[in-house]
Amino acid sequence: MKSVGILLFIVGIGNFVYQGILTLRKLRKEANEVRTTHRFCCTACGEKYELSTVETKEKIKWSIHIRKETLNTQKSLYKFICPICGEKNFRNDCMI
Repeated sequence: MKSVGILLFIVGIGNFVYQGILTLRKLRKEANEVRTTHRFCCTACGEKYELSTVETKEKIKWSIHIRKETLNTQKSLYKFICPICGEKNFRNDCMI
């Protein structure tokens, strides 16, 4: 019975260390670097454009955010005024 308790304790410590490593990796993620550019597509006109990290944080800080998640995909939509067509619409992350 003691060996089972010790085994569970070791597994718990291992899990704690593993979660700590994952958290540190997430904090150092490349998306937070200043030189990173983010690509967006307007859902109204379909135009694609790029913003720097600082510009992106300023534009989406207080905007409405819709997150759609399924088992295979994740999609984030942000409400904004499109700089090209001038309409209030949703901007989504696009792959270029």
